[in-house]
Amino acid sequence: MRSALYSHPCLLRMAALAWCLLALPGLAPAQTGGISGTVASGGTKLAGAIVYIYDGLEGAVASQGTNASGAFNITGLVPGTYYAFAFGNHPEAPYVNAIYPDVYCAGWPIVGEGNYCRPNSGDPITVIAGTTTPGIDFDLPVGGAL
Repeated sequence: MRSALYSHPCLLRMAALAWCLLALPGLAPAQTGGISGTVASGGTKLAGAIVYIYDGLEGAVASQGTNASGAFNITGLVPGTYYAFAFGNHPEAPYVNAIYPDVYCAGWPIVGEGNYCRPNSGDPITVIAGTTTPGIDFDLPVGGAL
């Protein structure tokens, strides 16, 4: 004997509707990708630096601190074009901030016109669904060495 739960007409209709919605293009959960790399200064990997990911329009969409090896791996990004910014205010020494790959700036990046440190002044980084874009590496000079 089948359970009343499985034979209830409303539950069967709801299950069929859910299956149809997930099967329709554009309604299935979006696949995401990521960006990974390292932050160093003169070849020494920097633990605790913070990498921000910008979409070029709305500001920072993700961030992550580097691990003991100076590495970061930011995931969960919707496929598209991004820009990366490394914040080098490290406890041991103040490092100059940079937009990937080598756009050094003393301030914070601000989205919009008229700022010398715009996120989109760096190279665009393409994120593809199901993959991580590697090699987004920064080499930050010590503050005052611009």
